[in-house]
Amino acid sequence: TPLLSSCWQHLRALILRGGLRLLRDRQLVLGAVVEAISIGGFIGFIFFQTGSSVTDVSIARRSLCYLVGSMQPYIVVLFTVYRLCEVDMPVFDAEMDDDAYRMPVGVLAMRLTYVPLDLVQSSLFGLSAYWLAGLRISLEHFLVFELGLFLGHMVAASLGAMAVGE
Repeated sequence: TPLLSSCWQHLRALILRGGLRLLRDRQLVLGAVVEAISIGGFIGFIFFQTGSSVTDVSIARRSLCYLVGSMQPYIVVLFTVYRLCEVDMPVFDAEMDDDAYRMPVGVLAMRLTYVPLDLVQSSLFGLSAYWLAGLRISLEHFLVFELGLFLGHMVAASLGAMAVGE
């Protein structure tokens, strides 16, 4: 149908334009990378070489899960609110006033544009926190940890987007 093909063309164009804008915004990309490595490193160093008794390991792992599950998503919400308020929403509002495209296409394009940066950010955070904390040396366990981080990252970014929405 013509409407569906028009939506796909708009989505593609908006993702390409957003990706180019993201590549040009070096401060945002650098901030996301530095934040992920530094917060992950700090959390990893907190739990670096914890005791080897069952109680020490149990308490350390629970505390690590709490910190990983709260610190990174909180900062992701802050980054998302900043990114939307300062970068994306002024352009989005102007284009919506001009009826340039439909709102779901614009919102989906904004979210899909940042997925590569979100994947890099959650991966760098996970790499530094996982290996410094001395968790299991297994690719399978590490990938499950990374998948959980990425899903939490996406949920936090969605909550940040909802906070900005009108």
